[in-house]
Amino acid sequence: MIEEGAQDFIKTVGAEGCYALTLCRVAEIANATEGTDAGTAVSGIDWGTVLGYIKPDMTVADGAAFMKVLTGKEWTKEYQPAGYTPKEGDYLVAEWYNKRTDKTHFTLEYPEKWNSLKNSVTVKEGAIRSYRVYRVVK
Repeated sequence: MIEEGAQDFIKTVGAEGCYALTLCRVAEIANATEGTDAGTAVSGIDWGTVLGYIKPDMTVADGAAFMKVLTGKEWTKEYQPAGYTPKEGDYLVAEWYNKRTDKTHFTLEYPEKWNSLKNSVTVKEGAIRSYRVYRVVK
């Protein structure tokens, strides 16, 4: 059943969900499930909000726990500076910052480049401020 307010939730994911959407892409790569559609990603993010791993404003409160929900695997997350060089097994989620607009945006930078937006002013005009490095626990 579609819950009342579903459109509001989808709008918030579209406007503010870049980090959560990027984690959905990481899960897709880690599980080798190419072809996941946007609806599946939004459903996963909805489940993450129900569990408290993602706040209603799309702030990711516990990315490693959210990744476990998406993949069934244990994950670690650590912060690294913009100059960090990735190692095999890393998934680098970049935090971009645009001084002019004072906005941030998250993208996947490794093992592939992926952006939830086709044309991000924050990426175009900004710079990577830091990384969230995710790894599967072996």
